[in-house]
Amino acid sequence: MHVAKVFKFYLVSFIAAALLFLTASSCFADVDEKAFSAAQKRQIEGVVHDYLIANPEILIEVSMALKHKQMDDMKINALKVAKENAKTIFSTAHSPAIGNPEGKITIVEFYDYYCPHCRDMELILADLMKSNKEIRVVEKILPIFGERSQFAAKIALAADMQNKFDKMQAILMNSKNISLLMSADYQQKVYDLAQKAGLNVKKLKDDMINKAISAEIDANYALAGKLLPNQIATPIFIVGKSDLTDKEKIKFFVGAVEKEKLNAAIKGLGA
Repeated sequence: MHVAKVFKFYLVSFIAAALLFLTASSCFADVDEKAFSAAQKRQIEGVVHDYLIANPEILIEVSMALKHKQMDDMKINALKVAKENAKTIFSTAHSPAIGNPEGKITIVEFYDYYCPHCRDMELILADLMKSNKEIRVVEKILPIFGERSQFAAKIALAADMQNKFDKMQAILMNSKNISLLMSADYQQKVYDLAQKAGLNVKKLKDDMINKAISAEIDANYALAGKLLPNQIATPIFIVGKSDLTDKEKIKFFVGAVEKEKLNAAIKGLGA
């Protein structure tokens, strides 16, 4: 929300409080609260102004309350969207998946290879899959950080066409390769690493311009835009039963999530 709108919100709130105070006083007992004179309005504005100057911390408190309310509203909307679009979100028709393909629990992750929080969560997801063999992770690649992200998304999906998504995932998520991914000739360096990992680089390049890959990325953007209509962010996690039964227990998370919270969501689904 813009600063001007936030300040207007504060001002209206304090004016309302001032009105209650003034109309409750005996000296204003005969005044119609809907018909304040210009002088009275200036007096009320002065009260509000002086109070804000004397107590600026109030603005911080109200700002935090507003932020929490917006976050709660966002989560309510996201859960509603996740349940309404569960069949598409949980589908692996076009999206890569790792873990147990027949797992009873699905974690859907929207992520960007250049998102540091996504890299951190990669380790947490690996630990979860190692400790629970009923987990399937559906990968919704969401390149929101520009040209490099777009390249990484396309080459990862192209690798999936060779049934070697896991190898490309390891290349792009390996912390040792960060400097390579940030270099001026990052594309060639990724191709070189892909060749060493056993991928067909010529096929990768051909498949990267396949319309199916562009369609997958566009579809991920569309879904993320429904989940977070005001501002798309990564990572996003949606946890539910793979067979889509009991949709009411679907959980939604945005940003880095503690392993314990994801575990609790999984256990809440009976796995």
